Amino acid sequence: MKKNSFLFFIVMVIQNLAFNFVHPVTPKLISVLELPAYTFGIAFASMATSSFLFSRFWGYISSLKDNRYIYSFNCIIYGLSQILFMVSKSVLHIIVARFIGGCAVAAINVSALNYLVKISTQENKSKNLALFTSLTVISNSLGFLFGGYIGNNNLKFAFYAQFITLCISSLLFIVFGVKTKQNKKIDKARFKNYLNPIIVFDYNINQKLKIILIIVFLTFTSSITYEQSFNYYLNDILNFMPSRIGEIKAITTIIILVFNILLSYKLLESKNFKINLSIILLLCSFFSFSHIFLKRIDLFLISSYIFMALNSLHVPLIQKRITDSSSDEIYGTYNALKSLGWIVGGLIAGFSYQLYFNLPFLITSLIFLISTIMLNFNSFKSNKL
Repeated sequence: MKKNSFLFFIVMVIQNLAFNFVHPVTPKLISVLELPAYTFGIAFASMATSSFLFSRFWGYISSLKDNRYIYSFNCIIYGLSQILFMVSKSVLHIIVARFIGGCAVAAINVSALNYLVKISTQENKSKNLALFTSLTVISNSLGFLFGGYIGNNNLKFAFYAQFITLCISSLLFIVFGVKTKQNKKIDKARFKNYLNPIIVFDYNINQKLKIILIIVFLTFTSSITYEQSFNYYLNDILNFMPSRIGEIKAITTIIILVFNILLSYKLLESKNFKINLSIILLLCSFFSFSHIFLKRIDLFLISSYIFMALNSLHVPLIQKRITDSSSDEIYGTYNALKSLGWIVGGLIAGFSYQLYFNLPFLITSLIFLISTIMLNFNSFKSNKL
């Protein structure tokens, strides 16, 4: 592995550890503040909304400017927004804090993906994307585990640890990252256009790629619906402590790692994109649906482990298809639709859980099924999706 790639992945691991320190303590924070159960969904949707609003803007900026500075500056902004989240006392305050954080998350995600593609060759891009996904999943889960223990006795410790770790990530990327772009002038007309998030497909994208981008929206909607509800379910229904929730994430990490080592790279190099993606989406639908009928905790957790492992496989497959495009700006569109899925998924999770705690799992299953149908419906006329 090249030195540039190695340093990039080190920074990504540190960043993703930090991103997840607060997740296991969030349900407890909402409970301590005596806020309604739907707050967790609204908070996530607020973050996702601003990420959606600014993703295409950051996609344009990252195609012109040095991605190191975009990434590093916004790591600091996100850390500060989380401190604001920590001191919030009402739903409105939480919404504002998460909205600010979402803008920073958009910049971080877009600039990181753009940077990775720029330092990768055509020959090693599949390997780098597979490694990127695997390390993201692993570091997310480890961050969840560490955050659970850090915040077990004092919730604020998780927020403080997150801010400090993000500062370290920011500094490392500035010092050791490589310059990816010359500073080009910003076209004012295009700048205004990219501030309009409603125009998602305003440049030349072929019909098949548009379908893939819509599937991006659907899969992230279903994934977030599941993830947000599952985390709250563990605390609300099963009465698990943050440390126990973190341990579950750690077990999930090991299973995901095995799945990715055995399958991810082979899937990326396979020519059967449609078949492989269809199987993964259908299995995700099945295992999410199975949660509704599993009353034993051990069987429920086993089913959830399998679901989350399968759910990690479709992301690099779709990313590979997206990044095969020659346009830098499509990364912003990809992240915008991903963020839109976060918005819808967060809202579905919060409000459907409020109605019935198993309803989010049913909705997750249905959306994955719809994604599979759309993928194959688009392929009836041509098998070369």
